[in-house]
Amino acid sequence: METERADSERARRSRRWTWAVVGWAALVALACAPLRHLSPDEAYYLCASRARWPIDDHPPMLGLLLALGDALPGPIELRVRIVSIALAAATALGLSRLSTLGTTTAASASSAALVGATLGALGLLPMAGALIATPDAPMLAALVWLLVVASDDGAPAPGVRPLLAGLLACVATLSKVSALALTLPLALDLIRRPGTRAIAQTIALGTLAALPFARRSLVVQAEHALGRGPAVSAPMIGALAALGALLLGQLLLYGPGVVPFAARRGATGEPVPRGAWIGAGLLAAAAVASALVSGRPPEPNWLAPAGLLVLARAARVLGGSSPATRRWVIGSALAPTVAALALWVTPRSIFPVGRDPLSRVSPRATSPMTAAVPADAPRYARGALACVYLQSCVEIRMMFGR
Repeated sequence: METERADSERARRSRRWTWAVVGWAALVALACAPLRHLSPDEAYYLCASRARWPIDDHPPMLGLLLALGDALPGPIELRVRIVSIALAAATALGLSRLSTLGTTTAASASSAALVGATLGALGLLPMAGALIATPDAPMLAALVWLLVVASDDGAPAPGVRPLLAGLLACVATLSKVSALALTLPLALDLIRRPGTRAIAQTIALGTLAALPFARRSLVVQAEHALGRGPAVSAPMIGALAALGALLLGQLLLYGPGVVPFAARRGATGEPVPRGAWIGAGLLAAAAVASALVSGRPPEPNWLAPAGLLVLARAARVLGGSSPATRRWVIGSALAPTVAALALWVTPRSIFPVGRDPLSRVSPRATSPMTAAVPADAPRYARGALACVYLQSCVEIRMMFGR
């Protein structure tokens, strides 16, 4: 009885701390969001949402969400980014839940939940995903909860699980086509198991229902991976340099101490279905192939769906580690975030011209509206930023065929 009472109290304390960490991260993002102008991509997505999302780059889910945020009061930067901030919080809570699956004791489950929430809310990639609105935000929120539904036999109720899984797969695919790398292998794996065939079928149906809206994006993103087409913006630096940039970027985004722990399986094996890990491996192989074939560094968030599995496994293993180890690993993951936030709130760049990593989001406090529209930006960026900040929308409307 005493043990059960202690475990119950530990679980309640863990939930309180989890919500506190996720809430604190959201408050930090809300405070920082209005400090810098929209990035060219954010402005482009906003203009597309106002024009009923006529772009081929991505499916329409982000456009629908931005249209809702655009109706709110407040600075335009906050109205755009509040969507990604809310979705980032949902992703962190899902990652916290995913991290507890397969833990052996109440103590390790509580620790894993808190570590998962911390890495999922305050890591560099999650915080960047909260502050810069992209299609990754709704995709990751849908995918992490899809993994929870597919991996946890106890929640939600059996009759609800298939319907929820299908809806989440549909939302993920309607957000970004890289979700296919997880949804399809996951469905193929689950359909072989008698107890999860209904979930597999609804995941497949949800994915197929979204494909008509993602078909053109799939072509554009495939061209992008090969270094061709209008979506390419990364410089040509050579195959080996591009591969090195990909690997170094992943270490910085997740924390150099996190990745080694993710390589361990933990005491009870892997609770996430093998199909999800196969999909993550295919996504990683595609990113490596893109770097080698195109000679351009792949965008860091291309591997974000696989990152959900990496962070959950690392948190699960760290849940059973010593407090000192957890502090060291979490510190290594949060240090880049602290540095990036310090740069974000600094009103003037401390870097030489052309070297500022935040040059695409100029500070509002010291930059006039015209500074948000750099002369050397691509045509889509100039048109979108001019429409948002200067109310000159002729160019972007011509691009949208309006």
